[in-house]
Amino acid sequence: MKHASEKGALLKERRWERGWEEHESLQRRRLSHLSLSEKLRWLEQAQRMVCSLKASRPASVDHRNPHKDEV
Repeated sequence: MKHASEKGALLKERRWERGWEEHESLQRRRLSHLSLSEKLRWLEQAQRMVCSLKASRPASVDHRNPHKDEV
């Protein structure tokens, strides 16, 4: 169980970050507080989200090379 001070610190961090660098550092800090099983659950959720996003995008678009047919 987390201490009240840790929970308070995490709640203060739940805000919109400015830019990628601030988001990245705060996300690393948030994830560092998770246990291994919580990190695995987070990673599994992220993988399901990626699969869902891939399945929902149009099959006709090659996102690796979107301009390959343009001449």
